[in-house]
Amino acid sequence: MGLQFHFEATAASVAGMIEHGRDELIADTYIQREVEIRAGNGHIAINNQLMYTLLDRMEKLI
Repeated sequence: MGLQFHFEATAASVAGMIEHGRDELIADTYIQREVEIRAGNGHIAINNQLMYTLLDRMEKLI
C-alpha cells in the first residue's frame, strides 16, 4: 500500500519540516507555500485517527 501524504504528521512535525526545508519552499507548480501547508493543520487529528485505524486493521490481518 502506498500513501502520498504523512498520516503521522503533528503540528510540531509540520513546523519542523517547514523550518528545516524552508529553502525548498520555492514558487513552483507542485510546491505549496508555507501558509498553505500550515492551513492543512486542521486535518492532522483526523489523519492521525485514520492512521491508527488503518494500522489496527492491518495488524488484525497478520
